Amino acid sequence: MRLVEISEGSLNGRVTEDKVILTVATTGGVARTKERNTNVPEQPDEIAKAAYECWKEGASILHIHARDKNGIPTGDPKVYSEIHARIRDLGCDIIIQDTTGTGPQVPVEDRILCLQADPKPEMASLDMGTMVRNSGPYKEAIPFDMVTRLKIGPGNEGSGS
Repeated sequence: MRLVEISEGSLNGRVTEDKVILTVATTGGVARTKERNTNVPEQPDEIAKAAYECWKEGASILHIHARDKNGIPTGDPKVYSEIHARIRDLGCDIIIQDTTGTGPQVPVEDRILCLQADPKPEMASLDMGTMVRNSGPYKEAIPFDMVTRLKIGPGNEGSGS
């Protein structure tokens, strides 16, 4: 494996000549990130623009944490639908990966609602819980029986039908 330099204005640094897949999470899972950093995209138009810019720089996958109008994490499929549509309207064909690890403030049943977005994501994380939390214990991880009951997995749409 040989390292190559990346040009200025691109992915400043070094990567291998082998093909790589870059995944970006432009928003992250912490609530009210705008209060901490005004540059973090929270609303659908901001997330779409950030996704487009990352895609132009070589990102292949966008991991999305959606926010409501108040900057609070949400699993609302309407919000995810708007984000997805805005990304596609920009001509961006980045792979859309929605999170199911929305956050401890979102009820377990609501964390997977993003799978009902239209257009649907190409991928989704399956967050069964986490070992690292900076905001206290992660309560009510997605139970395995919920995964099987809702038929979450390859080739399924998480509809429960």
